[in-house]
Amino acid sequence: TGQCVRRYERAHDKSITCLTFSKDSSQLLSGSFDCTARIHGLKSGKTLKEFRGHTSYVNAAIYTHDGNKVITGASDGKVKVWDAKTAECLSTFTPPAPAHVNAANMTIPVQSLFLAPKATNDLVYVCTKSNQLMLCNLNGQALRTFSSGKRAGGDFVAAACSPRGDWLYCAGEDNTLYIFSNASGKLEHMFKIHEKDVIGLTHHPRANLMVSWGFDGALNILKPM
Repeated sequence: TGQCVRRYERAHDKSITCLTFSKDSSQLLSGSFDCTARIHGLKSGKTLKEFRGHTSYVNAAIYTHDGNKVITGASDGKVKVWDAKTAECLSTFTPPAPAHVNAANMTIPVQSLFLAPKATNDLVYVCTKSNQLMLCNLNGQALRTFSSGKRAGGDFVAAACSPRGDWLYCAGEDNTLYIFSNASGKLEHMFKIHEKDVIGLTHHPRANLMVSWGFDGALNILKPM
């Protein structure tokens, strides 16, 4: 019907960058240009928790599998792990920079985060604005790295994975989709998906379908494999 059932007038002080539901669908987690992430109650319509500590835009905010922790990534180059109930910051780490980048002279923004689907403990894929996607534990140790090998003009801006985690997808600033095999770690396919900058990617929860959207105004439904 298009009816608005609830409106959060002051969900954040600035633009919202990302949203995700809690596992029980009772809460909504958001990140923002105001450098915070917040949890909002769907029934109460109130902001329940605020996670404050990043010094730049929060680009990604997700729950761990059990819902007890929140993980955020921001343009300050940091990933933070929080207690979802107390909003206490449990750990902070900076994802490793590619070997060809002098990380001492620059900050590499964290663009997106998603959990490893099959992991029994919480492992998180960290997509930075570089040529690599990393699988990290919550202490910040990089366990695996997936790289396009492109040193300039192809930094990743968004990432997603297939439902079972067999395939990893990264959209580059060159408007190209890079597809990695999780088993081999190799770049298997790449093709152009937009005429202008890609904004985001999401994968269908069951089917072999992916959606991308960009500054060209296009919403592309892709069959990546």
